[in-house]
Amino acid sequence: MKWLLIAIGALVVLAVALVLLLPYLVDLPQLKAYVAQSAAQALGRPLKFRDLSLSVLPLPAVVLKDLEIAEDPRFGNTPFLEVGEGRFRLRLGPLLSRRVEFAELTLERPRVELIQDASGRWNVASLGAASEGGPAASKGTGRGAGTAPAAPLPVISRLRIVDGAFHYQVRADKGAPTDYRVEGVKLTLEGLGSGAPVEIGGQAQINPGAVSIKVDGTLSPPAGAETLTAAPVKGEISLDAKDMAALTGSLLGSSPALSGPVKGKLALSGTVGRLALVGQLDSTRLTLTERRPDCPEPRIRRLTLETVRFPLDYDPRRLQSRPLAAHLSGVSVTLALTL
Repeated sequence: MKWLLIAIGALVVLAVALVLLLPYLVDLPQLKAYVAQSAAQALGRPLKFRDLSLSVLPLPAVVLKDLEIAEDPRFGNTPFLEVGEGRFRLRLGPLLSRRVEFAELTLERPRVELIQDASGRWNVASLGAASEGGPAASKGTGRGAGTAPAAPLPVISRLRIVDGAFHYQVRADKGAPTDYRVEGVKLTLEGLGSGAPVEIGGQAQINPGAVSIKVDGTLSPPAGAETLTAAPVKGEISLDAKDMAALTGSLLGSSPALSGPVKGKLALSGTVGRLALVGQLDSTRLTLTERRPDCPEPRIRRLTLETVRFPLDYDPRRLQSRPLAAHLSGVSVTLALTL
């Protein structure tokens, strides 16, 4: 008991010492300039934040408030990324030697816009491609932000996303774009900056449709000067949808409508810009409903399939299922599907 009290007392003393010493160990105006300019240089886009401060508990950290990263001008003028709070955790050993090194970045409530245009180009493809003359340091990032020398982006070993949301939009040559939302994102990227594949783990929900997904995999660094979209990906996706009606409705329209629960596991491969999926989706019961106003009663026709097995093989050019199997009125039905 005595040693426990001594240990607790030592921790309290250390915490108080850090509170008193942290402003002397970290040059805050210089750090604001460093973070603003180095991040903008590495991303190739303007960056701004409302405030930067220091936090001691639970561990020493640099806290960014209301962070924004600009969009590629070819895709619009709204921010690509908005974050309520970003927290760079500091390494304690270097800090006591008056050197600032980052261990982990946590993004609270980030909102990301992912856009794919009619030609298949993504708005993330230009990340890391510095514009001519380099991005300007943003306003509101603290004293000295415009004069700090160029520096590499702070290296972190881990990135955590808490309560994130991704808006995914597919634009067509004609007609309205297709929109999806990925919400409640909890994501961890482990091993950043090591040059080795980055471990990815997380979960989220796709809307419309309330489709729950879990992801476990790796992301390898892109080769040479290639952009993020060329980075190789490997992993596994677990999928669980209580009812596919809302999701298929956004794809097929109000009629025909497909409803019912779906579960499955898919192997993920390819690159960030050209993902491929192989696996199987299963459903105990799927119902296809179509309204036929020109037909005699009943004008609403339903076809119910039971014990559906949907082996899936997808790449950006083709989706196929061989064989798709189900039971219909006690009879087994098997077919090959290619889109």
